[in-house]
Amino acid sequence: MTFFQSLIGVISSSGAGGAPLDITTVGGTRNVVGIYSYHTWTSNDTFTLNTAADRDIEFCIIGGGGSAGKCQGGTSQPGGGAGAGEQVYGTYSSMPAGTWNAVIGAGGASVPGSGNPQTWMYGNNGSQTYSSQTSGSGGDQLRASGGGAGTTFQNFSYYYNGVPGGCGGGASAIYGNGGIGGPAYPYPSNPAWTTSRSTAGGNGSYNSAATAQGGGGGGIGGVGGHASNLVPWNFYAAPISGGPAGVGAYHALTAGSSTIASTTGVGGAAGGGDGGCGATAPSGVAASNTGASASAPANSGSGSSSAQENSVTGAGGSGYVIIRWVTLV
Repeated sequence: MTFFQSLIGVISSSGAGGAPLDITTVGGTRNVVGIYSYHTWTSNDTFTLNTAADRDIEFCIIGGGGSAGKCQGGTSQPGGGAGAGEQVYGTYSSMPAGTWNAVIGAGGASVPGSGNPQTWMYGNNGSQTYSSQTSGSGGDQLRASGGGAGTTFQNFSYYYNGVPGGCGGGASAIYGNGGIGGPAYPYPSNPAWTTSRSTAGGNGSYNSAATAQGGGGGGIGGVGGHASNLVPWNFYAAPISGGPAGVGAYHALTAGSSTIASTTGVGGAAGGGDGGCGATAPSGVAASNTGASASAPANSGSGSSSAQENSVTGAGGSGYVIIRWVTLV
């Protein structure tokens, strides 16, 4: 909290009053906690500063999470978990008058049980969440990249490697070839006052028993886990397991919002191509080697976990935009 915010809070709590922030919001949910007002958007809408802000405006946004790859069990190729969306946050000082949108990134689409060509074997990236000025001038824009897809072997560019994203998707593997987790790909041109949370997905691996296991999707609180025999590498380890999901993270604005879970941006868990047990994501969304996997919660920015070969893989979680300011009454 800045000195100016602290001073405003003291004035407000002492009953001296003051002018409220001159803001008009369309859609979303408003709630007040202590000295702060929070406004959260979980679907596309706008807000307008009718006059330039006389106090700091804090932001927290997250991109949509990716969807996971499948376990192609017949050939012992595991599905990698999907990455969470990038989280971008910071304090906007001297925000000018004008109108901004709040565009919520969708989670990566659910993957059907079958299809031709075999695009159904790997997941889909989440979409970008952003807030940019639509009227007025001089305003900054914020963008958060969507999460990377989890993968299984495919005939296109990524092969066994996880797909890049806000947080990278987890890799697949087959005997003799372990994929590399997708790298973090944060949006490159956000303003200097912002901070990004964005991590890589985990690597896949195999062992001497011809078992292969995938990597977990990256989360905003930690990288996706590698298959269990990679660190350190042990070709003769048996059994081996898929990589756990990267953990999510807490942010003060998510805790103050009434519509967003306080811990968001969880990665998806990897499955096992040999039909063995899949890992469980910290959110409780497990990978499935015997059926479909669940979708990540809406407006969580989380990635989904892997599913069995001929079953549906759940969708990634959509994103959100939250702003906060000191309330004067």
